[in-house]
Amino acid sequence: MTDNPLDYSQLGQTNPDAFYLESLVSQERLPPTLLFHGRGSLYKSLVVAKLCAFLVCKIKKACGECHNCLALKQDRHPSVLFIDNKERLISVEDTLSIKRHLASSSGSPSDPRIVFIRDVERLSEQSTNKLLKIFEELIPFSFVFMTTERRNALLETLLSRSVAYFLKNTQEKEHHFTEKVQKLALIFREKANRHYTEVFELCDELKKDSQLSLEEIIEAQELALNQNYRALLQGETLQTADNLLRKRKHIVLLRKTILDQKIKLNKALVLESLFIN
Repeated sequence: MTDNPLDYSQLGQTNPDAFYLESLVSQERLPPTLLFHGRGSLYKSLVVAKLCAFLVCKIKKACGECHNCLALKQDRHPSVLFIDNKERLISVEDTLSIKRHLASSSGSPSDPRIVFIRDVERLSEQSTNKLLKIFEELIPFSFVFMTTERRNALLETLLSRSVAYFLKNTQEKEHHFTEKVQKLALIFREKANRHYTEVFELCDELKKDSQLSLEEIIEAQELALNQNYRALLQGETLQTADNLLRKRKHIVLLRKTILDQKIKLNKALVLESLFIN
């Protein structure tokens, strides 16, 4: 599987998600705002790319060979605006581009306008509000498709005005955590069995590791939580569901703060907050 998020040919011809979405297109029952969530960023992108192809393909079959399909795979199709900002928040300027693109539609099925926003959790709060306003002004055969792996990080107003579609990644390899993250996750899991002085000694040692990023710290806590959830379901842990949920909310808040970039988080304080909670 290549890294091109628009090369939907990687899905094959029998993908069940693509098959269902094609039926919605053919019956003209496709919702104008769709939020695709679940693990596997590339898989979700490929499914959405194929959905775009069903709408712009000359024979409406996502053939992969016509001029429209080839242009889509190369991010050159004029009907599709692809927003993929990995290094920064999705800005108000981006939402203005989205508005202009959608407004250029004639409102006919032969001339759709599609916006594909990858990793929509990167929207700032101001940009989210602008996007919600755009939702209210959509004309027929204008669509906004969004993907996220962090549905809980999205504003409730965005969730309430989108139709959510869960995609279970059936093609990407399972995410592999680095050895460093796995070791830190083990420390987070075992801290309940350690004396508090030992916990703070470990915390002090980790704070000195200049190569340990904030993202790795939070990823390790998420891995530890997932392992604890499984243990809880199997009756192998003394931690309660309420305790795990409180930690999950703490992680969501940290991720929102990192994405917002208005507050610069102190790595030492983040570590301490995760060890104490």
